Amino acid sequence: MRGFDCCSMDAVECAFQPNEHFISSLPYFRADQQLPCMFSGTFPVNADETHHMFYWMHTNDNADAPLMIYMNGGPGASSMFANFLLNGPLRINHGSGPDDYSVYLNPEGSWSDTVHLVFVDQPIGTGFSYGEPLNTTMEQTSEEFVNFFHKLYEMYPQFVGRDLYIAGESYAGKYVPRYTYALLKENEKLGSRKFNIKSSFMGDPYTAPLT
Repeated sequence: MRGFDCCSMDAVECAFQPNEHFISSLPYFRADQQLPCMFSGTFPVNADETHHMFYWMHTNDNADAPLMIYMNGGPGASSMFANFLLNGPLRINHGSGPDDYSVYLNPEGSWSDTVHLVFVDQPIGTGFSYGEPLNTTMEQTSEEFVNFFHKLYEMYPQFVGRDLYIAGESYAGKYVPRYTYALLKENEKLGSRKFNIKSSFMGDPYTAPLT
């Protein structure tokens, strides 16, 4: 996701070096506002690279700010729901016409005012994350989530060892604990605190359906 035909890259102020995932423009974005610094794209997350996981990152003006990963639940609910309707810096307004849209900055602010905020569509088959066959176990999805993190840190090496927070809502009450555990076990395997998890937290978590 890059090179949208709307605004020029000069209109974007960013503490990060632009790369192939840099969002230099956004359709329908209000011309009287400053486009925030954003990156978005997919990473292959399985061995034969048939599964691709999608993310959208809003960077903080402070390059040294902590990193937060946020997931919607479902299962199968795109995290772009939170990106544009809950805790992200962007909002969408639909007018009366079929092509009457306005994308603008959330006047109430965003979690990206404090952290580098990354929304992830997972598991594969959710939102813009794609691939076949679909996963059927939490072991498979957690393995691919760890692989996603390795790819994310390869593209943004400044995050290695950075304070990391993992958050989500609803069915992410199952994802967040399982993925946090998987990343901690990956640290043990690596013999380092590459994924420096400070805490994880959930809103209205659906952790134990049977109870």
